[in-house]
Amino acid sequence: MGLNKSFAEILKQKITIGSTRSILLNSIPGKLATRLPLSDLEFIEKGLSYDLINKLTSINSFSIKFTIDLSKKQDEQTKVLTKIQKRLTAIKYEHDDYFKEHGVETFGFGFPILLRKNIKDPTKYIAAPLFIFPLDIVQSYDKAREWIISRSSDSEIRLNEVFSSYTENEEHLKIPVLPEEMLEDGLLDKNEIETFCKTLLTKFENSKYATPNWNKLDVIPEKLVANDILLANTKILWNGVFGLFKSQKQSQIKEMELLLESYDEIAERTSEFSWENSHSPVITDPSQNLAIRSLTTNKDLVIQGPPGTGKSQTLTAIISSALANNKKVLIVCEKRTALEVLKNNLIEIIPDLSKCIALIEDVHRDRTNIVETVRNRTAKHLVNLHLRSILEDNINRFEDKANLIEKQYNNLRTPIWRNLKWKDLVSKWISKIRTVDDINWLYKLQRLFQEQKLNDNEFSKLKSVIDDAANVYNKAANDFSFF
Repeated sequence: MGLNKSFAEILKQKITIGSTRSILLNSIPGKLATRLPLSDLEFIEKGLSYDLINKLTSINSFSIKFTIDLSKKQDEQTKVLTKIQKRLTAIKYEHDDYFKEHGVETFGFGFPILLRKNIKDPTKYIAAPLFIFPLDIVQSYDKAREWIISRSSDSEIRLNEVFSSYTENEEHLKIPVLPEEMLEDGLLDKNEIETFCKTLLTKFENSKYATPNWNKLDVIPEKLVANDILLANTKILWNGVFGLFKSQKQSQIKEMELLLESYDEIAERTSEFSWENSHSPVITDPSQNLAIRSLTTNKDLVIQGPPGTGKSQTLTAIISSALANNKKVLIVCEKRTALEVLKNNLIEIIPDLSKCIALIEDVHRDRTNIVETVRNRTAKHLVNLHLRSILEDNINRFEDKANLIEKQYNNLRTPIWRNLKWKDLVSKWISKIRTVDDINWLYKLQRLFQEQKLNDNEFSKLKSVIDDAANVYNKAANDFSFF
């Protein structure tokens, strides 16, 4: 399939802005298990949320330890604490899973939150945390309800770049850059945060700045309701949210921009479909072999048929042929059983492929094994140039043999006399042969036809000579029959 420019443009916009439901554009926790409002720390310990804010804005490196006490059963506060424990656990597990797969720490704290109506849909709102503070979260091995949230001195505070991209692309508004002098000490103190927020709100119409009370957090609503009079203006919500802040891939955004700039050149290059080797190590029948060979000229192929007609065998042959042509293969099936059949077929043919095939049914359950396999494979130097040269020589030799067989097969299908093909003449001869010598003459005749191209007149003359010789031979045989 060709490269679609419209799709590339949409993809660039998507990875630049991200989803408006992501924590970077909608940080309202609601019922989401992986988000926790800062103010919920007050249920654990009085003054804990303010202690964290004070340390965030004044100390480069710190840690806060707290324990969630669930000893009071059937108590309303205990229900709230249970919910907090579950959310912290969900955040921790998802953070660990993401780190195993991508090697990136994503746990952090977003503060403060800018509330603004969605320019494309006024019934919805943007709730974007302005600053992201990277943090660490640890659950005690001895005490399941004991937690430590910490910040290291080398963690870099960053502006919410997704929100900046969103306002620039959707509203054509340029968000002010965070001054470098603000972060020279690795901190954002309260005055610096207030100064930036004041400047930011001047960029928006219908904005209203309210001086924060650092000893009283604003309430984060459970849900942003359309036409709420309290949300009529763009405002700063002086509260924050713990969660997983997966930053946009700036390298991917840059690559998409380069892709669009060079679209015509790349589209022309990708339109040249290359499938040099149309053979497969899988045994195939003529119809299956035809499907593989059709890929040398066709980009798209549909194979259909009832169960048991060899579709899986054909797919196995196509996949192995694709791998021989240095292609990458993605197989998508509705059921795991079909994937397992193809995987087992490929491994049976080439056992080493077991190291290169990833079967994914559940992203979370299969993630650890796949990531571990990939890391082990990339850690080893698997490319052996000598072996590759040998394989290429074998492929070329097999190609030559296949071409020779194809040529011989075409010769068998070519009419050689009076519109009769070789197989037709052979069948006539076989119907008349009586001895082994007759069969040997058949092979001699085959060589004669291969070496000499005779027309009808030439054949008739040759046949006349052979008939005369046969008559002389038969007469002599009769005359000397007494021997």
